[in-house]
Amino acid sequence: MQTSTDLRNLLARIDRKGYPAYKDTRGAYQFPAYVLSIDHVQGDPFAAPSKLSIHVNGKQAGFPRQLYQTPCRRIALQDALPRQFGRRAAQASFQAKGSGHSGLISISRCGQEVLERTACALDPEHGDLLLRLEVGFPANGRTITVNGNATGDKDSAKTDEEVVVTLTPKEGYTITSVDCNVTAKIDTKNWTVTIPAGLENVVIDVDTDPDVYTVTYDETSEWWSGRHMIKTSGETTIERDGSITVELTTDFIGATNAQVKVTGATGEFTKVNGVDQKTDSTTISTEAELKVLQNQFGTIYSDAACENPVAGAVTPSMTVYWITVEGQAAVWTGTISNPTGNVTVELDV
Repeated sequence: MQTSTDLRNLLARIDRKGYPAYKDTRGAYQFPAYVLSIDHVQGDPFAAPSKLSIHVNGKQAGFPRQLYQTPCRRIALQDALPRQFGRRAAQASFQAKGSGHSGLISISRCGQEVLERTACALDPEHGDLLLRLEVGFPANGRTITVNGNATGDKDSAKTDEEVVVTLTPKEGYTITSVDCNVTAKIDTKNWTVTIPAGLENVVIDVDTDPDVYTVTYDETSEWWSGRHMIKTSGETTIERDGSITVELTTDFIGATNAQVKVTGATGEFTKVNGVDQKTDSTTISTEAELKVLQNQFGTIYSDAACENPVAGAVTPSMTVYWITVEGQAAVWTGTISNPTGNVTVELDV
């Protein structure tokens, strides 16, 4: 036999499901002082209430034997108990709100006659008690669930009333289509769903498209005197809740403390810093000396910036230069995500 804990867990599992889920509760459950038997489960909240019975053994019931040892006394006790139970049940009946018979707790109404009744039975041998009653299992209307990147202005409805649900897309999304698990009228202009009266829980599936924002790379402004950012790779658009991978560099050769600044989204970048160019120099006076340097260091330049290779004849005491460490520009790689609008990317010191 199942326990009261099993029943409690079962009710938690079927909470907010369709009314037919109550069918799973049928069976007997052992409570500390009695056994609760769910004998028949109503099909919907407007149907005849569910049939339950309570079984209490004679020792637990504790009625003195002389109250039921003869048929007339037993019938009198069996008549009195439903009357008492009915008065107590009336105080708790309909405390659970909902449609139809939701929350009803009742037992057969007794007339003026003291009669043998099926609502209550006492075992004349052991004093075991059986009490039969009716309970209206609660139906708190219908649940309305909206799936997708949208919300509805209602999450429940009465079973006997038509309801109109207005859908609102989440920020950054546009509704493209709507589907409903029950027959409903869908207004694609205002995105409303008109649901007729009924018992079935409602599920509305909403398809949306994310908003798309532009990504601008500021390659024209100087992040420092004469220095510009250069985009080597990166998309020029980004979707709401999307992300893109970006690689940036600069026309400045050498180490820098510049960082990537992203406006309108979250930017996470790592930097491989640039390398400063290093040079060396000497003084020559002959073509032969120039040839020796070229064989040893490669290109020989006539200026300290190593931009102009030596051209023409070598003059006496001519200073020449060569590169000992090749300079490199810094490179930034990272992602841009969670845009809230159009995005701007720039370098900033």
